[in-house]
Amino acid sequence: MSADPSGTLTTSEPAWLVLIALADGPKHAREMSDDITRTSGQTPGPGTLYAAITALDAAKWIVPVPSADARRVYQITSTGAAALQEHLRQQTAALVSVRRPGLADA
Repeated sequence: MSADPSGTLTTSEPAWLVLIALADGPKHAREMSDDITRTSGQTPGPGTLYAAITALDAAKWIVPVPSADARRVYQITSTGAAALQEHLRQQTAALVSVRRPGLADA
């Protein structure tokens, strides 16, 4: 994640996949990776996954939560959930406009 010239946060695909993985509840990195693989068919490498987690944590889109063991568990914040919801809305609108130009305004 980084700031573009307008100051808006830009997020990489792995970060969106982490947010999607956390949308249904807190997870540690291995659970996130498994969920990402299951839902997208992509298996993020450890460097990619941890870079996304670090960036999302720094932006306060996810936060660590207490865990029963040594693994660090994260959950999505309301800010992260709102960003994810807006991103998915935009992606859906873009897909609809490409697939069915007449539906974009519906």
